[in-house]
Amino acid sequence: MTSLRGHVLVATKKLDETDFARTVILLLNHDRSGASGVILNRPVPETVSSLWQRMCHESCERNSRVNFGGPVSAPLVAVHDMKPLGEMQITADHLFVAAQRDHLTQLIHQEDHPLRLFVGRAAWDRGKLEFELNSGAWHVIPANREIVFDDDEHLWPTLTRKIKDAILCSILDIQHVPVNIAMN
Repeated sequence: MTSLRGHVLVATKKLDETDFARTVILLLNHDRSGASGVILNRPVPETVSSLWQRMCHESCERNSRVNFGGPVSAPLVAVHDMKPLGEMQITADHLFVAAQRDHLTQLIHQEDHPLRLFVGRAAWDRGKLEFELNSGAWHVIPANREIVFDDDEHLWPTLTRKIKDAILCSILDIQHVPVNIAMN
């Protein structure tokens, strides 16, 4: 089995009638026992500063929105780029996960570094994700900083378009597609 940790799942139309319609999920773990990840494009109205104040009774200045990581209850998790505060590396281009409170405290005060904070997670029991992949429910692409820290509102349509373009180029054996097709 090849682990898909550090990859992104992009929902296909097969998931349109489910809670995972138009979702993009970063896989944080994937092994023989199952898989788990966080939804990258489901922000909640609450800001990091208001959540932190409510949970820890401490102030912080980070006003980015908190993300709904998925329907499974889980500890608060941050995806970030600060190796010393990373408890697990998830991509080759230095993306890390942190869940320990002291790491989270330091991360939320580092406003010059990107951070995504997640409440909850998405999870699959043994073999369930593989079944969904085999049924065509998800496209899989490697994660990178651009995807993880991109604008959540446009993430799904942007990735879907890139995947469709890549499939079309592969089928037609096209080597280069201009950014502006009118320039062709």
